[in-house]
Amino acid sequence: MILQLGWAKPYSIIMIILMMSSYPTYTQSKQSASEIQIEIVNAVTIDINQLSMITDSAMYQACQHWQLNKQQVKQFFELSENYSDYPYSLYYQIPCSITGTLKYQNKIWRFTIDGGATGVWQYKTDIKYFGCHKAACESLVILPTDGMITIN
Repeated sequence: MILQLGWAKPYSIIMIILMMSSYPTYTQSKQSASEIQIEIVNAVTIDINQLSMITDSAMYQACQHWQLNKQQVKQFFELSENYSDYPYSLYYQIPCSITGTLKYQNKIWRFTIDGGATGVWQYKTDIKYFGCHKAACESLVILPTDGMITIN
């Protein structure tokens, strides 16, 4: 005996739509690279709250030796995509970052570049999110993205 459920197919379609809508969506846009002027680049910082995440000495040493100069910071943001939300699921989360300030559109922004190829700019309450998935970024970060999620 075959049980036919007339509601099963529409129900399945609705469930798939609901599940897909729970994934974050990202809109990407480019910043005008010629307008970015790097002001200050600080030495790498290791987040003490996430220090327990560094379980192997190789990652800890990579964090300690990672550094970027002003030109490399500018290059990172020139190569990066600008996202409407933090692209957490697209990149690795590394507990070390490089911070500093930059000038963009006559505003001084604080920036953070994470070792996993994400970046954030903050000016007062304005926040811009970045991520770099291009091959040229590999030499600028500790652990580049490996295509965990396809980025168009």
